[in-house]
Amino acid sequence: MELLRALNLFPAVGIMLFGVTLWRLLGIDAWHWAPYWLCGGLVVYNADRLRHDSADLHNNPARYQRQARYRLASTALAAGAGLALLLLPIAERDWAALAMVLGGSLGSLSYTFPLLGRRIKELPIFKSFFPPLAIAGAYMLLPLPAESPRLAWGHWWLLSAWALLVLSANVILCDLRDITGDRAAGVVTVPVACGIARTRQLLWAMLGLAALAAWPLLHHLPGPTWAIPATTFYLAIVLAAQPRWGHHDTFYELGADGFLFLAAALALLPWW
Repeated sequence: MELLRALNLFPAVGIMLFGVTLWRLLGIDAWHWAPYWLCGGLVVYNADRLRHDSADLHNNPARYQRQARYRLASTALAAGAGLALLLLPIAERDWAALAMVLGGSLGSLSYTFPLLGRRIKELPIFKSFFPPLAIAGAYMLLPLPAESPRLAWGHWWLLSAWALLVLSANVILCDLRDITGDRAAGVVTVPVACGIARTRQLLWAMLGLAALAAWPLLHHLPGPTWAIPATTFYLAIVLAAQPRWGHHDTFYELGADGFLFLAAALALLPWW
């Protein structure tokens, strides 16, 4: 179990399943793209953990020590996943996908490393919004060249908005855990800039907007639409529980990220 956590397999698998779920809601089988999302998640999560920032040890000492113990395995997995991510579109001669993979990889790795002169993680406030923007972009744009003839564009836009809102709420919720260490290190996330109370108000507003964005979809998407309100409601429960349980790392690793697996269970399991 410790090795699986050190290699960030749980969030990477969750990222993959949520991507397939979004396209299932649109009535499209997207398992073809699952290896892209899985490999992308493995690269980004492991690369981010391999570079330790000054706030890491304070924010999550157990994770910091775990990553140090398995640094070689994490590096090998990130390198292997990165290579697979490049070879997949080349093997399929899908040059549009290759271009998006290269552009997305440059942007995503710039979050952790100064590939473009400055790390995105160091940009005030935007640090909290870049990860959900990158993930939502990978979900909704990568299959687009192949699947656009089959899409109802109004549904695609609304589902993209819903996905971006719930992903952003999840990231900002997790930033609440790191507020003390981020303040000490000079990292300006939304909670650092706004404070805990106003951040929670923002999160409630985001979940409300997510519900509004999803409402027109509930009776029109070809996929199992109950996954949308159930997932939104689950995140609301997690947000309500955060003041009581938010000091436990497990709350974030399993509870906060659990919405990825819940949505997949509701939308993908055969008995639904």
